[in-house]
Amino acid sequence: MDVYISGVGLTKFGRLDLSLETLLAEVAVLALRDAGRDRTDAVFIGTADIGGRIEDSLLVSLIADHLGVSDFLSTPVQTVSPGGADLLETAIHGVANGDLKQALVLAGGRTTHLSRKERTRSDSDFIDRMERRYGINPPALAALMAQRYRKEHRLTLQQLEDVLSRIAVKNHCNGSLNGHTPFRKEMDREDYFKSRIVSYPLRLHDCAPLTDGVSAILLTSEPSEVR
Repeated sequence: MDVYISGVGLTKFGRLDLSLETLLAEVAVLALRDAGRDRTDAVFIGTADIGGRIEDSLLVSLIADHLGVSDFLSTPVQTVSPGGADLLETAIHGVANGDLKQALVLAGGRTTHLSRKERTRSDSDFIDRMERRYGINPPALAALMAQRYRKEHRLTLQQLEDVLSRIAVKNHCNGSLNGHTPFRKEMDREDYFKSRIVSYPLRLHDCAPLTDGVSAILLTSEPSEVR
């Protein structure tokens, strides 16, 4: 069965003073309104509210109260970067196999209230304990993956750096055109290579900033303008 995107919602990203549950509720309403609907069969929530005070089990109830519904399937997940993608894949399968007619996917988090050191330490808790003993943290793990990519595709270090710089320049160009992004400034390759190395071969502009923000997608089995 085909799966369609019938509605979307997005907050601005940056330093936001709203709680995570408020942000999630806002984008849920935006996505449903965008699709011309007032309810959904299921809600999938992925969060990265590191150090937050709201338990994951309560988030679903808070969103349900905000939407004014109570009889739907709910799946909360707390993880790091891949959480939104994992949830989206799960929701797509749920609609594609006919279990759900529509599914609302909410993902995002709050991190600006933490120092960079606190965020790195918290993110590292999702990494195997034995690997942490040898200094593995999220930037180091990403750097190892980049090195493996280089070897599998037989790239020289210079070729890998060239690819990474072009990706960063492209991302900043796209960000400069998007009013929701925290950084709306273009950069060139010279700016990229001037930035400090975080974990070789990754530089500052390869790494995600601390930010708050949430997005939502409403999936449906019914044809819509966006597939």
